[in-house]
Amino acid sequence: MFKNTFSKAALAFWKRFPIASLLKGIGVDRLAQYLRDNSNNTVSTKKALNILKLVGKDSVPSRLNLVHSSIIRNLIKHLRFIEEQIAIVDKELEPLVSETGMKLSALTGVDLVTAAKLTVEVGDINRFSSSDKLAKCAGIAPQQKSSGEKLKFKKSNRARRQLNTAIYHIALCQIGSDRSSRPRNPKAREYFLRKISEGKTKKEALTCLQRRLCDIIYAMMKNKAEYRFNTTVSPAA
Repeated sequence: MFKNTFSKAALAFWKRFPIASLLKGIGVDRLAQYLRDNSNNTVSTKKALNILKLVGKDSVPSRLNLVHSSIIRNLIKHLRFIEEQIAIVDKELEPLVSETGMKLSALTGVDLVTAAKLTVEVGDINRFSSSDKLAKCAGIAPQQKSSGEKLKFKKSNRARRQLNTAIYHIALCQIGSDRSSRPRNPKAREYFLRKISEGKTKKEALTCLQRRLCDIIYAMMKNKAEYRFNTTVSPAA
């Protein structure tokens, strides 16, 4: 029914209509307006129509459905409590990240929490004499091992896994697309595809991008600089 099960509109829907029978008598327009009111007007009438079609075959309430209804509403109440707690933590975290003088959030794929994680995991950037050392710390500079004519790489077991995971998710975000199907970071996407065209697997190409991100993160933290990239817009756009 919803692309994001935990979106604002989805949670509002499940809270009010945890079982199909509660949609009885709710027309398309009323449902569409309810969803729009709980999604900043981003849900279409077509979505409401599709939902009503999906639940049309399951409109008879039962004792089990009533139990499900109670469980779903309690889960949503718990989820919203967690969201409130996250908002409080973010509010407390923001000035702490700001005090470091780092502008890591300017990098595509880095939100407030990720910026804090990078800052904590890296620590004093001056303890790394180069981005190569940072990459090695993150486990993105695997040791090369040969097996005949085939090259093999083994990742270090001493890497800081949280740092590695953070950079991995940044790389995934950068090669992904936004809601308009546009690359979130065109340069990163272009680099990733170029590595694949050179014969690397997707996993290897992603590792190459992670290694490049180590260079960028190192420079940003070393100079407390802001990341910027130029997007190329086609004449037809």
